[in-house]
Amino acid sequence: MPTIFKALASIGAWTLFIAGWLFALTNLVIGITTGVLFTVGAEGWVEVFAYFVLAIACVPLSVVVMRLRQKME
Repeated sequence: MPTIFKALASIGAWTLFIAGWLFALTNLVIGITTGVLFTVGAEGWVEVFAYFVLAIACVPLSVVVMRLRQKME
């Protein structure tokens, strides 16, 4: 396999990994400061939940991309 595909896979994996952690961290900070996480019945909990799902999905996808990159060798 050409090295460009390995490089693109590495860039994609790192991007997914960093984006997942940034989504989780920013969502946690915003959820705590606005009171959505610790207030019962607060509006905006759907957005917080959606961003946590996005964060949880990004990190395992980065692992999958890295495993695919290893199999390219």
